[in-house]
Amino acid sequence: MNEMISVVIPAYNREDIIKKCIDSVLAQTYSNIEVIVVDDCSTDKTADVVDAYEDTRVRKCIRLEKNRGACYARNKGADSAEGSYIAFQDSDDIWMPEKLDRQLQFMENGKYDMVFCGMKRINHFKNKEWYFPLYTFDENGDKQKQILKENCVSTQCILIKKEAFNKVRFDEKIKKYQDWDFAIRAAEILKMGYLKESLVVAEVQENSISRKTSRYDALSVLYNKYLNIISKDNSLNAFFLKQMGDEFFKTDAKKAIPFYKKSLKKQKKLKTLIKLILCQVKRNGRMQ
Repeated sequence: MNEMISVVIPAYNREDIIKKCIDSVLAQTYSNIEVIVVDDCSTDKTADVVDAYEDTRVRKCIRLEKNRGACYARNKGADSAEGSYIAFQDSDDIWMPEKLDRQLQFMENGKYDMVFCGMKRINHFKNKEWYFPLYTFDENGDKQKQILKENCVSTQCILIKKEAFNKVRFDEKIKKYQDWDFAIRAAEILKMGYLKESLVVAEVQENSISRKTSRYDALSVLYNKYLNIISKDNSLNAFFLKQMGDEFFKTDAKKAIPFYKKSLKKQKKLKTLIKLILCQVKRNGRMQ
């Protein structure tokens, strides 16, 4: 098995760390790869760093004339991919050397269209690190509902057949949780497998897209986009409503209360009830 894997890396103002990311891809034990970096209209020298590589596996950087966002950049890179498989790397993350080898073998053995692995996440802001995803993905269960309940498929952990990717693609309107949205749709039409191994190291960066976009806004977009599925499952509905309420729990009890009440109507949960009571106490205290 020696099919080419195209590795797509969207980047924006990453001249200080893009080399470390690309080097981790070139260090893969699986060598038949091409690296496609899509520079999302950076204002620094990100593209120059990429173009300086002499390794022929690194194609010249695709430079966008307008900042279009990570989803557009990933789709653009995938469109130019020559490999039979596509992997996505983020410019601030590192791959373990055996990542592609292990995933490709796992994919072929299971005859999957797409696989995802686990990762070690590092949050320097809170001085914490942990394995992700936090729960075990059940391949025999309802994959789409599992993914709706838990955002467990991170983009840089994905390996997918190119023909399968073209059936899903990234939604360019999504500004946060692009991987979550992609996986929800992929789970509906693709044979998906989970390799429970930590093959990626991901660090939270101050200027990452996910830190700049409101979590409530992103949850609201997904909730409305998949309401036809969510509304048929009380536990899923309660989960999303509680998550949206949690975004206002510390800052605006008045806004949080309706979400907790709606969540409790769908599913009785002690934690949700406690948060509702605390919000009501906060609100009443301010009104006196």
